[in-house]
Amino acid sequence: MKNIIAQYNMQSNNQLRCEERSLELQLTEDSNTAKLSKEVAEKTHELRRLNGDDLEGLEINELVKLENKLEASLSRVLETKGKRIMNDIATLQEKGLQLMEENQKLKQKMAMMSQEKGPFLEVESLLGFNVPESNMIMQTEGQSSESVVTNRGSSSSSDDCSDTSLNLRLGF
Repeated sequence: MKNIIAQYNMQSNNQLRCEERSLELQLTEDSNTAKLSKEVAEKTHELRRLNGDDLEGLEINELVKLENKLEASLSRVLETKGKRIMNDIATLQEKGLQLMEENQKLKQKMAMMSQEKGPFLEVESLLGFNVPESNMIMQTEGQSSESVVTNRGSSSSSDDCSDTSLNLRLGF
């Protein structure tokens, strides 16, 4: 019987301790919540001032501090923007050089092919697919390099199903 009473007393003491700890945790949590709420309110107020709102109650020195803060932020934004623009320009210049090199290689390939084939230059060898002989291009004297697009089919301008072909004329 004494054991049972001792266990009961121990159990009730443990419950009281748990309740006390729970209250302490609640108070700590409430305190943290209050601190965080206050901090959120301060940051919101600061952000409103940075956006140009709620400036009426500020003294001249506070306005000067706010202006200096904004100028420093703006200079960082402009610096970052400038770096990104310069990176974009460099990337585009590299792509331009690659395209110029590729263009030069294609011109050399076309020159070699025109020497091999004579006045006829097969479209299939340029584009990498088979085209019937009727679509071969004949080079005539005095022609410059140009592209000619011809429409086959009805002459109606509202006909969206016309057959369009591209003829390449090379002047070598």
